Amino acid sequence: MLNRKLEQRFHSPGFITNITQGLDEYRLGKKQAEDYLSRTLFTLAPIPTPDKRARMIKLAATTLLMQRLYCRLFGHAPTQKLEEKFLLIGAMIDPYDGVQDSPNLENSVQFCADQFQVFAKDISGRMMSQPTSDDEARFYAFLPILEREVPRSEFPGFWKVLKSMHAIQTISLMQRIDVQKQLGIKLSANELFEISSTKGGLNAILFASLIDSGLADTVTNVEFPPDLSLEEVNEMRQSHITHGSLYLRGHDRLADAIYATGALVQLVDDFEDVPDDVKAGIQTAFTSDSKAMLTFLRNLPFYLHEISSQFLAAGKSREENDMVLQYLELYIARKILKRLGKFR
Repeated sequence: MLNRKLEQRFHSPGFITNITQGLDEYRLGKKQAEDYLSRTLFTLAPIPTPDKRARMIKLAATTLLMQRLYCRLFGHAPTQKLEEKFLLIGAMIDPYDGVQDSPNLENSVQFCADQFQVFAKDISGRMMSQPTSDDEARFYAFLPILEREVPRSEFPGFWKVLKSMHAIQTISLMQRIDVQKQLGIKLSANELFEISSTKGGLNAILFASLIDSGLADTVTNVEFPPDLSLEEVNEMRQSHITHGSLYLRGHDRLADAIYATGALVQLVDDFEDVPDDVKAGIQTAFTSDSKAMLTFLRNLPFYLHEISSQFLAAGKSREENDMVLQYLELYIARKILKRLGKFR
């Protein structure tokens, strides 16, 4: 019954109209992102290549749509200042990911360790070591702007969640095949699924905390090791994923719904990135199990239904709930079309 109802929704004229309008809104968001970034981050050295520039614009545009969704969910009036914060943080994802995914594993681990020191000592944008790539240099050029636009004193919740977000990003080094080989382990599809879900869930909470800092209470305080090694990264995985959690479920129903939304978004990203991840030697649940992608696509209606139920349980109206579903449907449609080479 559930599958039939959702199938009817996906094939309804209203659904097609919503997706078309959503894609148009995304394209307008890209123009707004390009204008903002051209005036700010793109003026800083090293200037990004055309491919990097395009990816930063897309990431910033995606977070801009997220900001509009969150403002409506929290009854917060959108402002230019808030939009620019989302655009800035969205664009910073690219250089951060670039360093994390560097072919040079030693550089990736050192970067993660350096960021621990930034959180521990409140170092404002000062590099802990010399940059080893344009991505790393670009990230450190952007960091002082983040600290200026999102000051720690005014947004303590954001910085607390960002600390946990960096922890799961560090743990995600375990998704690299070269790391698993060095440690002599092999992560299961379920373990890889949990890393991705946590990464996506915390990312959603991170952006939402810019509007409601109280959401940071649902995230655990993270203690970083004084020195970082691959063995310690694996211990972090066991402490925070296998035997514990970086997110405290059940404390805030709206936060739980937002977390679930972010987890699904990350899994959709993993689905899109399968060819690139295989080439780069990165494992996700979808690269490690040939049946996982089909199972995921088949279960998408159930994931959407569960998220819908969580937002309703959090006291959100049908209209607000439909707005969340439209956001997710747009995201899923855009990613699947991109995977099929039909959307840029």
